Amino acid sequence: MDANEYLLGLLAIISGLAVVDLLSSLHHLLAAKARVRWDWLAVTAAAGIALVLVGSWWVSWQRFGSTPDIDLPLWRFILTLAQLSALYMAVRACLPDAVPDEGVDLADYYAGFSGYIWGAMLVANLLVVCAVVLSGWVLLTSDPSVWLAENWPLLILTMSFATLVAVRRRALHAVLVPALTVWIAIGSLGERLSG
Repeated sequence: MDANEYLLGLLAIISGLAVVDLLSSLHHLLAAKARVRWDWLAVTAAAGIALVLVGSWWVSWQRFGSTPDIDLPLWRFILTLAQLSALYMAVRACLPDAVPDEGVDLADYYAGFSGYIWGAMLVANLLVVCAVVLSGWVLLTSDPSVWLAENWPLLILTMSFATLVAVRRRALHAVLVPALTVWIAIGSLGERLSG
């Protein structure tokens, strides 16, 4: 077993735990449907975050699974692990873990947890930006316009997540969350595992 397989194994475990948590939360909501007041925004946010999670694992596979035994420095591994951990926290928070006897209103739940959810997504994205900047420092210092041309989607996501953390108004979230979810879906669903 090479170093890449160990790394992918750990990343797959964290991603798998996040998927299981999301499915478990969804199961509890569906099983208690009579006590659940559904909210399209909360469900859309969960779907968008799930796409980011799957996309993150996909990128990890492309980066580490298809390249023979890369020599990854520890700082890069720690950034990758921290990014996935922050993403895991967002997934854990995007839907309630259980439905209490009195029921749950997903609009209220989303309003209460949206800062935490999008804050975790912001941290995850900032860690990706850090890894990209540090990995391509020579390119960044020689010609920043090339770096910006290649990484503008990452910067748009970062600014969008920061906006969702800073502005808690439902009207803004009702526009930005579906737009981000559609944008993420369009950008990622056509990707092939081989890169």
